[in-house]
Amino acid sequence: MKKHTQILALTALALSPTLAAAEVKFGGEAYLGYGNAGDASGALAQLSVFATESFSFGDLGTLEAKVQANLRSDQDDIGYIDDNYVDFSAALDMGPNGKLSVSTFGTLGQKPWADGELRNRGSVAVFPAVPRRYRAIGDKAALIVDGELQKVQEDFQIKYETHFGKLGVEMTADPFQIYGPVYGDDVVTTDGSDRPLGEVKLTYPTAFGIYAFKANDLGDAQIDVVYPVKGTGLVLAASYASNGDDRALYNADLTAIYNTKDAGLFKGFFATYTKGTFDLEKFLVSTNWGGENWDVKIGMDSDQNYAVEGGYKISDTMTAYAGWDSGHEFLEGFDDRYEPPVFAPERRESYEFGLSITF
Repeated sequence: MKKHTQILALTALALSPTLAAAEVKFGGEAYLGYGNAGDASGALAQLSVFATESFSFGDLGTLEAKVQANLRSDQDDIGYIDDNYVDFSAALDMGPNGKLSVSTFGTLGQKPWADGELRNRGSVAVFPAVPRRYRAIGDKAALIVDGELQKVQEDFQIKYETHFGKLGVEMTADPFQIYGPVYGDDVVTTDGSDRPLGEVKLTYPTAFGIYAFKANDLGDAQIDVVYPVKGTGLVLAASYASNGDDRALYNADLTAIYNTKDAGLFKGFFATYTKGTFDLEKFLVSTNWGGENWDVKIGMDSDQNYAVEGGYKISDTMTAYAGWDSGHEFLEGFDDRYEPPVFAPERRESYEFGLSITF
């Protein structure tokens, strides 16, 4: 808590505005759900309240700031993944001189495919994951915390984005190396590797696709190619990543994403094939369906695991959600509390339904 306070204070001093600020805006969300995580059933409640404000610095640029308070009924049971009671972010848009931002917000969110998971952090996903060999800032790290294996996200990151003509440059740093209660030299993963301090990503768009290359200070590297097929709603993507400690460790991905507004209730699909070291390979496809006030996703993977999730918009501020998955056998599921490759124990079916109110 002391370190978080110091970071907040230093950031506030560095970015203290001398010009007039815009009106503070408030908002938030309340969520109440019920379900299980392949184990015992129970209720889940969440409440988040945020405030945002914009500051103008004239020719220097515009600063957007956000502070958010988070409460969960299972706050003490989710480990150190996105478990902060208070998060903040600040982004200074300097126009042609780029954008500088800092944030403590976690990066967990709904995946682009159906996995049956809504807000419950108990089982995370029914579908397996081939281990990522590029160790990105913002990814979860497997650390030993108080004698137990925990997946932990870093608590703070700095990012700078700019352009040189068509070439986009993005630099991200994790200077404090704070992962929940672990920080500094103690941030070593269970396999003995370090976590990255910084990474650089270059992006270049062409008529034949968008090309990206990124690398970190550990020697990891990744190449991405994204090709939107004009006039079809189809996007094709491919990526290859290798590990700086051992180039034999890799993962390769092929992905197709299709979105349409002209096929009635069918809205599109997401399909991906990924292959990694030790003959690890998985295939996943998820279809999207929906109407004016509702949407449903149906997913299936190469282990014949299934998941369904959807939402119904009751009003502009109220949405009902439901999700279900088929459970999985040993080595067929993925749990953030376990180290890849997918050493999660088998579990039975999981379900959750809930109501979200925004304000």
